Amino acid sequence: MNRIVLVLAFFAFTFASPKVSSMTQGKTLAASCSGEETREKISPEDLPKKVVETILESEETNGRVVSEVYKVTQSDQTVYYEVKFGTEAQAMVKKYDKEGEEIKEQQEQLSY
Repeated sequence: MNRIVLVLAFFAFTFASPKVSSMTQGKTLAASCSGEETREKISPEDLPKKVVETILESEETNGRVVSEVYKVTQSDQTVYYEVKFGTEAQAMVKKYDKEGEEIKEQQEQLSY
């Protein structure tokens, strides 16, 4: 009798719990200063043609191995691509807009 109750409880829990992994499937949410953004891991083949052209034309990135690519959608629906080159020891990350322009991080200057 205890086994039957245990098996029924297991099945009830399995079907009642949300499938978080299938709901997010490759997408993660990350907080940013201006709100929420969605990061979706994509393959390098899915990069826009203009981004690939920029990577190939740059002396800094041409010939480097692309290890990870993320399509990032910001809360205002602006999309950019985050590309990681190389391995952990010598990794370099660059961001590009959909037109292939590199997005350089702006450092805030504090005035006292």
